[in-house]
Amino acid sequence: MIDVFDRMIIHCLSRDIRMPFAQIGSVIGLSEQTVARRYQMLVGGGVIQCTALVDPVLLGGTQALLRITPLPGRGGTLAAALAQHPDMSWVSLASSEVICVHRSENTADQERMLIDRLPKTSLVQSFSAHLVISRYPITTELFGASGLFSAEQLARLDDVADRDFAMADNSERDRDRVGDPPVLTATDREIIAILARDARMPFTRIASRVSLTPTRVASRIKELVADGALYLDVDLANTALGSPMAVIVFGRVPSRLLPSTGAAIGAIDEVTFVCATTGASNLMASIQARDTLHLHTIITEKFGAIPGTDDLEFVPILQQIKQARAVVDDARTLISLR
Repeated sequence: MIDVFDRMIIHCLSRDIRMPFAQIGSVIGLSEQTVARRYQMLVGGGVIQCTALVDPVLLGGTQALLRITPLPGRGGTLAAALAQHPDMSWVSLASSEVICVHRSENTADQERMLIDRLPKTSLVQSFSAHLVISRYPITTELFGASGLFSAEQLARLDDVADRDFAMADNSERDRDRVGDPPVLTATDREIIAILARDARMPFTRIASRVSLTPTRVASRIKELVADGALYLDVDLANTALGSPMAVIVFGRVPSRLLPSTGAAIGAIDEVTFVCATTGASNLMASIQARDTLHLHTIITEKFGAIPGTDDLEFVPILQQIKQARAVVDDARTLISLR
């Protein structure tokens, strides 16, 4: 089980995924070597993976939430197969369905998956696809981590964190979407593929692989982030963080209330993602809870206090198969998808 210092390190990384170990140490009061050792233990123990992804929406594509009914007894096999697909994220196994997110950079990719490949898969009985049309802000922090820091430590963290390398704010990317989508070069995609495996890889090592200078690599990564084409993310083993119960919420909210309801749900401490979608349900959110009693409190006291939340379905996740990029093993720790 991780301790307070591990949680502080994870919070620092959420503010700046590429923050040097020495700067993290200066914030939390540990040596650079100790922070590095703790970080390697978190990675090696399958607690955390720093990764990078392209935003298909900003590239002119889509994100689709898929609810797939597998053949009886074949849900686990189907989920494991979907998790190996690079365009699939957040693959989850519920009691009677597989839920996942398909990320397509263009219409052709979407059609190939939803019209050709998925309907022809022998393990699939039926499925529905719901486009993500708006992502609402998450205004709380990872497990209330700022409470672990003193005011001086938080001020120091604000000083040293590079906002360009913070965990993605989906709602900001949606608001900033103007003009033509960014165009990725072959070198850009090489850089992104490297960062996807390790978003903390030194610029010098990346530069040696793509035949650019470290300075040019650093500036290009920042340009891609600023353009919205690239974002950095942290996959976390929630069981190790004390929130082993994952629940997906599907809701039908009156259209006029959807923006305000989505924003209010994003302010709930235990909510990690919330968006508007097409389909019979027009809102989806993800919850991390400690146990069933905690989930009951979240549903009745937090969701229940928000206007427009009278028609919600709470679907417990029996097994998380894949997160943004990392696959989750049987011990609920993270395995890098190479």
